[in-house]
Amino acid sequence: MRIWLIALSLLAVLTTASAANAERRVAFVVGNGAYKYAPKLENPVDDADAMTSLLRSIGFDVIEGTNLGRDQIAEKLLEFGKKAKGADIAAFYYAGHGIAVAGNNYLLPVDADIKSEMDVKLGSAISFDDILDQTMGEAKLRLVFLDASRNNPFAAGIASHSSGCRSPFPIRSPNKVR
Repeated sequence: MRIWLIALSLLAVLTTASAANAERRVAFVVGNGAYKYAPKLENPVDDADAMTSLLRSIGFDVIEGTNLGRDQIAEKLLEFGKKAKGADIAAFYYAGHGIAVAGNNYLLPVDADIKSEMDVKLGSAISFDDILDQTMGEAKLRLVFLDASRNNPFAAGIASHSSGCRSPFPIRSPNKVR
């Protein structure tokens, strides 16, 4: 519930503060819940759909996807990166499983089958830093909303797993694990 209050507050500020400006706003929204090798999550698809509707209602060009595999996320990230070039505002919303390995944060595609730390590093997961650097780097304002379930479903196979985050603000998720 807290993520929605924060999102609505920020979007209200954006709407009122810049309604007079003809800004180019783009967003990439992902809701992953139907995992093949990890516990399924109940809320991400509905949350992503709601966020997509909200962003579109205030003028965002939204690229959306639900229950995306690794290749699908990569394809949509490339599309988002092209649209974000020269954008005034770029937003990224993700609901689904997230993990941290060796101090780096990763988002999990629904087809991620992680048996070791190397599986994560070699591309089974999506680097959160890469999302920010490669797709949103040129936007004047970058907004990120993470609703990531941080209970690592692959912890047994990853020696250096961590439920922590490099951010000073811990990520807590209302997502329910099925």
